[in-house]
Amino acid sequence: MNFNFSDDQALFSESLQKYLSDNVTTKSIREFWTDNSHFLSSRWKELEELGFITANIDESNGGMSLDLITIALLVEKIGYSGMPEPIAEQLFLANPLINEFSSQINHNEYLAVAHDLAPHPNFLEDSKQLIFFQDQNPYLIDIEKLKIRSLESNDPSRSIYDFEANNLDDATKLESKKNLYEQVQNYGMVMSSALLLGLSKRIIDSAKLYTCDREQFGKPIGSFQAVKHMLADVAIEIEFTNALVYRAASSIQKNCSNATMHAAQAKFQSIKACEIASKNGLQAHGAMGYTWEMDLHIFIRKGWSYKGIWGSRPFVENLVFNNLKKDLPKLGATYTFMDNND
Repeated sequence: MNFNFSDDQALFSESLQKYLSDNVTTKSIREFWTDNSHFLSSRWKELEELGFITANIDESNGGMSLDLITIALLVEKIGYSGMPEPIAEQLFLANPLINEFSSQINHNEYLAVAHDLAPHPNFLEDSKQLIFFQDQNPYLIDIEKLKIRSLESNDPSRSIYDFEANNLDDATKLESKKNLYEQVQNYGMVMSSALLLGLSKRIIDSAKLYTCDREQFGKPIGSFQAVKHMLADVAIEIEFTNALVYRAASSIQKNCSNATMHAAQAKFQSIKACEIASKNGLQAHGAMGYTWEMDLHIFIRKGWSYKGIWGSRPFVENLVFNNLKKDLPKLGATYTFMDNND
């Protein structure tokens, strides 16, 4: 069995990584904080023209029908870059819904999605429509028919809103044979896990660069054994997270019966990795890490935000426990990597 990414997957993600490294700098992120709360429509348009925004839209609607493992790989790169635009939300949350309800949704625009696990949609004002859940039933509504209120976020790169429908009759109830509430929940958990994975990698890379430059007693502090151990602990957690994130994406893609548990496991481990990356990365920077001028806090703040939405630590722990409790005989290595419905 080959767990490596295909050449096409690697090439597509590398092309996005190059675009992000050239266009999404920490300087541009800081400028976004001070300019306004709307994302760059020009950058959205560029990514759309390059095929990234519609990567998992059905070919019949002008997309490429890419699988969820490839999408998770792209979202990890987005997390690493710290990009403010809600590309991850479009890919993981909006596009699967657009594929199902293409006749009712404008798939040329950003589509905001709200769920009990993330009730305050990101960049709601930049969307024409919103999909939200009322008593776990999905509804589609035009933004102009909502009362919206901007909220302050811990992460200045996120523009979140509270909303209220003037009248539920203004919304269209979306009918589906699928459990869309659970589907969006699972997609959201894997999306936030991939973002946290990318953020953890960015934090440890920042720490490595800093500890190679910062000297004490005439030597880089990164050469000290205690610092090496501290960063090695982060690297180990990241490796565990890698496997769980892409296993969860594969489970959803294959409609595995354990997809919900796999998504929850990925979210749990990604939270753990980001927590230790933030703690040890901050410690590696010393007192400088706390200052506003350091880029480190850009990524730590984003990590704080995504740890709290699409499945907090207690929520995913409870999900995993309840799923394991149903089938205790099937615990252990024999069933760990099974991807069928047995």
